[in-house]
Amino acid sequence: MRARSIPSIELDSYQRAARLVLAHHLVTATFPDRSALATVRRWTTELREDLLATFGYRLEVTETTARLFTVADRLDAGAGTSTHTGRPFDRRRYAYLALAIAALGRGAGQITLSELAEHVASEASRVDGVELDTERAADRDAFVDAVTWLGVRGAITLADGDAGRWASDPDSGEALYDVDRAVVHA
Repeated sequence: MRARSIPSIELDSYQRAARLVLAHHLVTATFPDRSALATVRRWTTELREDLLATFGYRLEVTETTARLFTVADRLDAGAGTSTHTGRPFDRRRYAYLALAIAALGRGAGQITLSELAEHVASEASRVDGVELDTERAADRDAFVDAVTWLGVRGAITLADGDAGRWASDPDSGEALYDVDRAVVHA
């Protein structure tokens, strides 16, 4: 293990980097904080070797992201993601998240929330048991939860507008997002 050869004066920094990637499998320029990616990038070589040797995890680091690929050895119902309010994602939110990531991967550098909702609704209609009806408040709320998850991680950045207002009334509210393709890809 490379951690054993790290000088004790730098061990705190290495341990912080390890905790970051273990707690947040996706680290970006803004998530979980602005210093996290630099900390992880500093220890990339050591982390790659130690995480692979210890857990069998693969770490990929680019200029804009660090992504930890883990190996699930058992199903853990509590290991999923949650909304910004702490409520666990349900099947619908996961579906909207996956479809939004796919749409953002094919789209332009900017997209409105209503355009993204149209893309997701179109693709959702092709999947049995999944539907996004922007006329239903519950569907809009679930969709905005998925979009907010992407925003927190830096995949999209709000350029103008308000997603909450769109969720309340799509006819009077709108939001415009800048898309970070590297984070979307990660």
